[in-house]
Amino acid sequence: MSTFTIDQCHAALDRLIEKHSQLTLSDANEAETRLKVIDKVLREVLGWQDDDLSVEERCSEDSRTVFADYIVRTATTSLIVEAKKAGATFLLPTSQRSGKLGGALKEGEMGEAIRQVRDYCRMKHMPFAVVTNGSAWIVFPAIRTDEITFEDTQARIFRSLIDIKERIVEFWELLSRQRVAEGNLEHELLSPEKNVSARRVLSLVREPGFRLGRNALYEHIEPAVNAALTDEAL
Repeated sequence: MSTFTIDQCHAALDRLIEKHSQLTLSDANEAETRLKVIDKVLREVLGWQDDDLSVEERCSEDSRTVFADYIVRTATTSLIVEAKKAGATFLLPTSQRSGKLGGALKEGEMGEAIRQVRDYCRMKHMPFAVVTNGSAWIVFPAIRTDEITFEDTQARIFRSLIDIKERIVEFWELLSRQRVAEGNLEHELLSPEKNVSARRVLSLVREPGFRLGRNALYEHIEPAVNAALTDEAL
C-alpha cells in the first residue's frame, strides 16, 4: 500500500495550480493536457503508480475498436479516465457539487465525453468513470446493478483545480490510490445520498483533511474507544 499522504497531495496541487493557467491560455491539445496536468494529478496529487495505470488501452465490441485514455486498476476495482484538451468547454452547473448525468451534464462537449467513457466502461466491464479537461473533474459510476438508470445517476463535480483545492479532502477520499484501494469509491458513489451530504460538513472546516494522513495512533486506541462507547458503558 502506498504511503502517499494528503499533505503531499496538497503540496503537489499547489504546484500544479501555479502552472495550469499558462496551459489553459495556450489552448493545449489533448496530449499536452494529459502530459502536463492530468498525468500529474493522477500520479503526484492522487498517488497512483506506474503499475496501476494503463494508457491508450484497447476497448473492442461488435467490430468497433477504440482506445481508453487511462485505465486505473486496483485489486478490487477499476475506473476509466477520459482526457480532453484544456480548451474543451465544460458547461457545469453553477455552485453544484453533484448533478444527475441526465441533467445539465448531458450537454455539449462534456456530455459527449461522459457518454463516450460510459461506453468504454461497458466494453471493459469497469464500474467507474472520470471525465476531465485537466481543470474540471467529473466522477461517476458508469455501470450500475441497483436499478438506478444512467440518467438518474449522480456524478460528483469538481469545477476547477481551485475547487479541488478547496475540497481537497473530498477529492482525496474519492480518487486517491489509498482510498480507492480501500473501497471508498464504491462507498462515496453508490451509498445513499445521506452519506454524501454528511461528508460535505468536512468542507466547512479549514484544511480538515490534514489529520487523515497523520492519525497513526488510532489503531492502538480503537479497542478502548469502542468499549467506552458500547451501550453498557453509556
